[in-house]
Amino acid sequence: MSKFTQITSYNTKLNKTFSIGLNGEVVKMTDAEMSKGVAQVIDCNDLKTFSSFLGNLQSDQALVLGIPKYDMNKADITKKGLENLANNLISRSNDCFDIANESFLMFDYDPQNIPEHLQVFSYYEFYVMLSKLIPEIVQDQISVYIKPSSNNKKKKENGRTVSIKKSYHAYIMISNASINGIKNLLQYIHKNAIKHQMYFLHIFSNGGSSLRIPIDESVIKSMQSRIVFEAQPTLCSGLKKNYDPGVIYTDGLSKAL
Repeated sequence: MSKFTQITSYNTKLNKTFSIGLNGEVVKMTDAEMSKGVAQVIDCNDLKTFSSFLGNLQSDQALVLGIPKYDMNKADITKKGLENLANNLISRSNDCFDIANESFLMFDYDPQNIPEHLQVFSYYEFYVMLSKLIPEIVQDQISVYIKPSSNNKKKKENGRTVSIKKSYHAYIMISNASINGIKNLLQYIHKNAIKHQMYFLHIFSNGGSSLRIPIDESVIKSMQSRIVFEAQPTLCSGLKKNYDPGVIYTDGLSKAL
């Protein structure tokens, strides 16, 4: 049984808000400075159930792919430094969250700053990319759930909101998970990215550089306590909601990575 944590905020919304700017552009706003809330561990058997859970998240809810330490299935959330374990009061930090033995792992693709030859424009293209970075996805028929991210680049066109650059989230189920195991997986992904020439050099403003791959490594590295925004966004006047639940590849198989 895979586990993750549902976060419910008491003091702020945990979804994103989109509005129309002065020049007709779509503007994204995020208010996620949560200082008070509750964490509830959720058990989940498969990606179809998981996808339904994401689709039902409310605007004050998000998820963390890790779970609270100290065998807490439910705990109150406070600011870091104000924890009180005797009263089940924890912060959303690595000090208080760990990776469950069976969990979910998310891959975040955002086309910003990614070279054109590494950009993808459909669920299937992202699935093919992941299959090259982790060949076992195809070899072992591992189920992959892919959905749009609310970071999609949008514009107004003939009165309609259209995506001009698509960003995606992909989820797989993992077993025997650990912090060291995640580090080893990232090294393995890097090895395959180099093998398939799926990397690029990112140049910083100070002249420094680093080797990058087309998925956000920081999301994976910080998965134990990182908040993931999956609730449907709030749309201001002039924007129309268009919910897309995503797709599951090799649906029905419960095999985990």
